[in-house]
Amino acid sequence: MSKSAKPSRKKSLEAAIANTLSDVFSEIKSAVGDKKFEKKIKKASKILAAGAAKKPAKVKQPKKDKSSKNSNKQKLSSKESNSIAVQAAQNTHPAGSDSPANNASN
Repeated sequence: MSKSAKPSRKKSLEAAIANTLSDVFSEIKSAVGDKKFEKKIKKASKILAAGAAKKPAKVKQPKKDKSSKNSNKQKLSSKESNSIAVQAAQNTHPAGSDSPANNASN
């Protein structure tokens, strides 16, 4: 692996956590000792980063089938579909026209 490669997400997160922990607990460093303190900080940052480094799993939503839309609609009988077509045709004619469909409805 080349040295120019960027560090992994987990490693960069561990380093950030280690910096924060060492800043916060700097008073303990003199009491415990440098070497022991660095080991404990490294161990704590590794544990804390273990769960956070993983990307959250995406929740997969089920795909919607086009056939399910059509299955929910009720199928019209041929008489009902013809009557709907006639009503639509009557609504599209202008009010002043002398078509037989308008004369029958008046």
